[in-house]
Order: sequence, then C-alpha cells, then structure tokens
Amino acid sequence: MTDETTYDELMEWFTMRREIEFLYKGVSYAFLSVKGGFMLVRENRIVTDVYVDYMVLAHEVAIDGVLFLELFKKQEIEITMVF
Repeated sequence: MTDETTYDELMEWFTMRREIEFLYKGVSYAFLSVKGGFMLVRENRIVTDVYVDYMVLAHEVAIDGVLFLELFKKQEIEITMVF
C-alpha cells in the first residue's frame, strides 16, 4: 500500500475482521481468517493459536518479543495488503 496507514485505520480493519498482510524486517506476515477465528502466519507458517476474538489477537501477538501494535506505532511494520 502506498499511503501510510494510521492506527485508527488499522483498528477499523481489525474491527471489520479484514485479513492484513504486512512486512516486518523484510519478512512476510499475515493476520488470516480461519475456521474458528483468526491467526498470525509468517511466510505461510502458523505463528499463533487460533483466536476467536480478532481484537485480542491484535493486542496480544508479539513478533521478536515486541507487541505487534508497538511495532506498528514505531513504524516498523509495512502494511502491504488488506482483504
């Protein structure tokens, strides 16, 4: 995506249960919808358990020991696609 994503936009996508692909340190990740909920994958490998509540996943998942939302706020995450 060419425009810089705001925190409010990101939270809206989680509220709408949209799938989100992003890059972190050049590695592809995605929040995906699966049977029974949502999960985080890294290069097509499952990283988390399935979360029923997408917002809980958004607030609890960490990459390299840092919460996803903190990485986003520090602009270390590049959102590449939203479905």
